[in-house]
Amino acid sequence: MSNANRFVDDEQDMRDFWTFTPPKDGDDEDEEEDEDTDKQEGDGENTSEAHASMRQEDTHDCPEVVCLQASLYEDLLGRFRILSRPGPSSRPHQTALFSKLIEAYGAYRLRDDLAEGKSDSLAREAFSGILCGLQSAYDTWRRRQASVAEDFNILEVMRITSKEVYHSMVLAWLLDHDLRRYGTHAQGKLGFELFLDAVRLPMCYAEADYWVRREVAGDESRVDIEIGARGAFLIHVENKIRAPEGKMQTRREWTDLTRRAATLGVEINGPRRAIHAFFLTPEGRSAENPTFAQLSWATVASILEAFAQKALPPDVRLFSAHYVRALRTFVVREQRPEENEDG
Repeated sequence: MSNANRFVDDEQDMRDFWTFTPPKDGDDEDEEEDEDTDKQEGDGENTSEAHASMRQEDTHDCPEVVCLQASLYEDLLGRFRILSRPGPSSRPHQTALFSKLIEAYGAYRLRDDLAEGKSDSLAREAFSGILCGLQSAYDTWRRRQASVAEDFNILEVMRITSKEVYHSMVLAWLLDHDLRRYGTHAQGKLGFELFLDAVRLPMCYAEADYWVRREVAGDESRVDIEIGARGAFLIHVENKIRAPEGKMQTRREWTDLTRRAATLGVEINGPRRAIHAFFLTPEGRSAENPTFAQLSWATVASILEAFAQKALPPDVRLFSAHYVRALRTFVVREQRPEENEDG
């Protein structure tokens, strides 16, 4: 029989111990105590009274509870004095029961420690299994990457995925048809035609002898990209990757756009108006100036995907694919519904 069960069988003896009433003054065993022992008992009684008084402060609204707590506490102190008296014990039965109580506590404590150790062992085994599974998955992925290198991207390697100026340069490269300037892809007006179709501007703009310029300064602002043709059309694109819109920025840019269009002979008002402004951001948010149309980098990524499929040179196709992947990984963000409502 285990120690725990043995102590449970002694429940009645334990109950006898705890229901034992300490001897009253005048008993034979008390007469044998010396003055020091009487003094200790007196100190114990005073301590009991002090503790009962403190408990009474917390439960002053429940006198029955106070009386019961004081009685139980006094009873417990009386038993302690009996067991702690020097010399041979006059209550061997109570001493034995108290020893059983201590031993039972030790047995239950040991049982709990063993159960806790077993639980820790199971947790370690489970965690080790997870780590082994993770390592196995990593090894499988690494072997696959050895032949495909799906995570490789030259723009990420060069740490230019968040640089606004570099993205403007790529967009200018896509839109320009002039092989002597930005249009080194040698695909002519293909990129600009895909752009016009995506933003729903007249396809006849691609028939003009247009130019693509970067960082065009006006009287009040500087625009990132300009596409235009004298007497035909003028398009300005303000690119934002991480930076917020400057104070009155798009309003100043619109003023410069209209002034420049007037000098180039481009229609500013009426049904034949041919000036356009786009606010290009990762999520396609609205500009402060409502005359700027929203344009997202997700749309530009789609244009580049179509460009990569139609372009002939392998290097041009490869660069376009790499750039699209970088855009979708590091730049493109979906617009939230509340942002759409604000726009």
